[in-house]
Amino acid sequence: MLGILGLIISLIVTIILISTGFALFGAVVNQTNAAKELKPAEVAAQAYGAANGTYAGLSIEALSTYGFTPTSDVIMKAVPINKGTAFCIQSATTANPDSIIHGPPAAGDTTVNIDLNGVSFRYALGECPAASG
Repeated sequence: MLGILGLIISLIVTIILISTGFALFGAVVNQTNAAKELKPAEVAAQAYGAANGTYAGLSIEALSTYGFTPTSDVIMKAVPINKGTAFCIQSATTANPDSIIHGPPAAGDTTVNIDLNGVSFRYALGECPAASG
């Protein structure tokens, strides 16, 4: 009797662990896909700032002039912060729009390291701070 009960408990625990593992794996895949868009967007934002002397007016649409257009499977937002002296860009996949990452991370942000093509990038979890600038 105890053997059957132990087997049932083991099966339940195994199912829970497998489903949790798939959920975690899915979140990592979504964040990696979102991160693939952040680095080129950051480069375009830096070019925008250099050309304009400020990040005021920064948006994803404005970055197209500097060579960046996001793919259709991501949701992105670019905003000026610190009165236009800095910027923040956030990204999430359309498959998981609540799993948002942003860069560059600020002091105090909860961060995640994401490896892309053998290079590790550090991004913050969650949305960008409110726009100012």
